[in-house]
Amino acid sequence: MADNVNVTSVNLNDNSHLSTFGLVETLLLSLVSFVVFMAIFESNRFYKQIYLKRLQNKFRINNRVPPYPPEFTFGWFFEIQKITEGEFLKMVGLDAYMCLRFIVICQKLSLFLTFWGLLVLAPLYATANYNERWDRYSISNLLSSDTPEAYKYRLWVPTIFGYMFAAYFCQLLYAEYNNFSVRRLQYLVQANPQDENLDPDTPPQKYFTVMIERIPTHLRSAAALHKFFDRLFPDDVYCVEIALDIHELDAINRKRKRVRDKLERAIAHYEAKNERLEVYARTNKVDEELEADLAKGIFGDDGILEFIYKSNAPERYGYEKIDALNYYTNKLIMLNEEVKILQNKYVQQATNNDEDIQRKLRNRYDTRVAAMFENITYHSKL
Repeated sequence: MADNVNVTSVNLNDNSHLSTFGLVETLLLSLVSFVVFMAIFESNRFYKQIYLKRLQNKFRINNRVPPYPPEFTFGWFFEIQKITEGEFLKMVGLDAYMCLRFIVICQKLSLFLTFWGLLVLAPLYATANYNERWDRYSISNLLSSDTPEAYKYRLWVPTIFGYMFAAYFCQLLYAEYNNFSVRRLQYLVQANPQDENLDPDTPPQKYFTVMIERIPTHLRSAAALHKFFDRLFPDDVYCVEIALDIHELDAINRKRKRVRDKLERAIAHYEAKNERLEVYARTNKVDEELEADLAKGIFGDDGILEFIYKSNAPERYGYEKIDALNYYTNKLIMLNEEVKILQNKYVQQATNNDEDIQRKLRNRYDTRVAAMFENITYHSKL
């Protein structure tokens, strides 16, 4: 018996209404969103903490506030059109100016794509006369399997336009980068501190300050570096500051602070309870009595628990319980000496071996530390 097979052809145009419905739905959703968000903005745009933050005296004094917006709807739009690009740059600064310039790039690119897309591409797609409704004006009208081969050669047009769009986008980026370079150069070469166009957020001295890295060892002092540049630029060097690499001193100072805090806790405990604390310190001394007990094994006289405890005792690994006050006092004195040695080292680098400056710094350091040592020595002898 032969099976009867019914074949029903499917017309792809039956679903063409879906693309039109999707377009209309997207447009309506965007319109509704625009109306809702604009209504929220218009009803709250005079809320100072969010939308009028620049209405402050420090901005008004320098004329860095745009005109107060009228109360009628979209009144702010007409007011901001009165502000020139230079005034806007002065109001918000270079960083915010360049961020908002990105919106200008997007606006230009969107207008360019829309204009040429409606003028050339949409009519070209519609000439295939295959799809209906909105699909007729999309590239799918040329890509359909039922579209005659003669129409598919028109795909070269959107290909060429793709290169044109990319070239235009690159040109926009180049123009924007050029604009940024010019604005940045204008910002850096502002030489007159009394200039009205000077950025009020930047100290005038910053325009004349440079940072130098990888300075030779023999020039790593303010005096030596000042003398070096003064020979190159006579009477043009105002001052020189050296930022030394003192990570080694910082590490020892952090360790010293931890020891100091522990010593202060030990002193406070002694003052409150008249009891001296003890701490474990590494002395590399082996407890022979402990080792003798462990040599008896797990079934010795002390039992299993005592054997486990002694096996993990700090005394077995070279630690010894000693007086906390004496230990932390001696350790703090040792660290203070290391700090002092490193400080003298960096002082010599910073002062270019100027003995007068070094002597003043050493005297100030010794005077400040003397009282602290006196108090520590008193408690360690109790």
